[in-house]
Amino acid sequence: MSLQLKIALVAVVCVSLFFNLYARDISPPCINADEAAFSYNAWSIAKTGKDEYGRQLPIRLQSYGDWKLPLLSYVTVPFVGVFGLNEQNARLPNTVVAAVFPIVLFFLIRELFGKTRVALLGSLLISSSLGMHIVGRHLHEGYLAAFLITLAFLFYVRLLRKLTLRDALLFLTVVLVSLFTYHSSRIFAIGFFLAALVQFLPRRTRQTSGFVAGFFGVLLIFAATDLIIAPARVANLIFFNSPAYVAGIQEMRDEGSPRVFYNKLMPGVKDVFSENLKYFSAQFIAQNGDQNFRFGHPGMPPITVLEYLLFFVGLYYLFKNREKHRFLISFLLFISPLAASLSWVGLSLTRSLFLLTPFLIVTAYGVFSLLDSYKKHPKTALGIFVFLIGMWALLQYYSWNFYINHYPKRAIVIRSWGCGYKELASYISKNYDRYDRFFITRQNGQPYMHLLFFLQYPPEKYHSQAKLGPLNEYGFGTVERFDKFVFDVIRPEKGENVVLIGFPDDFTSMNRQLPNVRWVQKIKLRTEEIFWIYDNAVLNVETEFKDPPPGWTETL
Repeated sequence: MSLQLKIALVAVVCVSLFFNLYARDISPPCINADEAAFSYNAWSIAKTGKDEYGRQLPIRLQSYGDWKLPLLSYVTVPFVGVFGLNEQNARLPNTVVAAVFPIVLFFLIRELFGKTRVALLGSLLISSSLGMHIVGRHLHEGYLAAFLITLAFLFYVRLLRKLTLRDALLFLTVVLVSLFTYHSSRIFAIGFFLAALVQFLPRRTRQTSGFVAGFFGVLLIFAATDLIIAPARVANLIFFNSPAYVAGIQEMRDEGSPRVFYNKLMPGVKDVFSENLKYFSAQFIAQNGDQNFRFGHPGMPPITVLEYLLFFVGLYYLFKNREKHRFLISFLLFISPLAASLSWVGLSLTRSLFLLTPFLIVTAYGVFSLLDSYKKHPKTALGIFVFLIGMWALLQYYSWNFYINHYPKRAIVIRSWGCGYKELASYISKNYDRYDRFFITRQNGQPYMHLLFFLQYPPEKYHSQAKLGPLNEYGFGTVERFDKFVFDVIRPEKGENVVLIGFPDDFTSMNRQLPNVRWVQKIKLRTEEIFWIYDNAVLNVETEFKDPPPGWTETL
């Protein structure tokens, strides 16, 4: 590798780190409940070797009853264990991934096409992709999973060139590890296995048969852990198990449609296929992104519209030039959104994040294929290149400017992220000894986990108290109480030394029962009132205060 190429790769890594770290304390606006769960469990494992429920080195994290895959917590252990439990340290694992991701993609593209300039452009596109960094700027397992699948893709292409024991072991190890990262990795493990059956078994050699058998063994190892744990959350997410879908099928039968065509499978396959196609639409990938405001918003496209258009140019040249791996790329491209399509929760960037990898690979290939078509007209080619660079930079500016300067200020975003708990934890720390109990609303997120995280509650003290409540229809449960905290806003007994902490609508519904509601303290984020705090000073007074009570401050 030449010195110039090394310098170029270092520059691309710096670009990726810049976009991962710049203004990360501003956008995303706060730490969400899943981040808190992964990092607190990592902190608990670092300190005690056990998760929040006191299980020794678990192969699944019970967490909110969703039985999270544990790898993200395990890779977070050294960061929070050594540097401490806080928001920035919790997000360091994905910063490391952001540094390595473009390098892996560079070698993958060069392995696919043998073209260094295409590989450099592809790594630059992935390092600056807003879609990738929307997920990678916080502690989300989807980013780590997308990286591991990309790494597995690299080793798989190397195996197609030459089946070696080293690359086979590396590939199988990465696939196995990815399966413990995010549920969408199951789709790719099966996809690679099907590809291996088609591409390796026909060779009929001892090496290819052994590789396929080893691959099957890897899938069995992971399947065994699923059988042991039997995570209900995965089944709850499946589109075919959606109550609305089942009810719709039954309605069609009741109206006279034959069961042979309206069973649980056949209409679902059609709907999943249609849903899968939505992920390739400009509306999703180049305009609106994820329907969950925690991971998307109009004005924050995963890729720019220019990259989207150039993707189709690349797809045309991919088949026109009869590239060796065109069918493999197309296959992985098509199955990339499948995990999201099989879910009933709507268009999801996090579950389909790997889609950006083959998408931008084809885009980079399309750019240079287009320029190569003007080889006899170098000035025209240079003009096209300059125009594309200028347009791309302008569109990137619009996307990133919205994400950094506008997205975190939107009320719906602040609510979706479950913000306000850091400020609430600060209030509780200062007033912990003043009250016998804290009644806290559980309307939004997982308040118990936020308090564990921000209060840095000792794991060994929490283990004996951890008790998850019943699961709801979405497969989630919550802890109803620990220590002095009761996660419900209820009318306390008269004379109790307590404080009520809720959202404004909690108190609106109790307005006729509690006096002095207008003298609540408030936790605000920008213009949003998140929590109202009904202090003991006004709780036990039957008459209405005309002036603020002693010690009252309007906003915390």
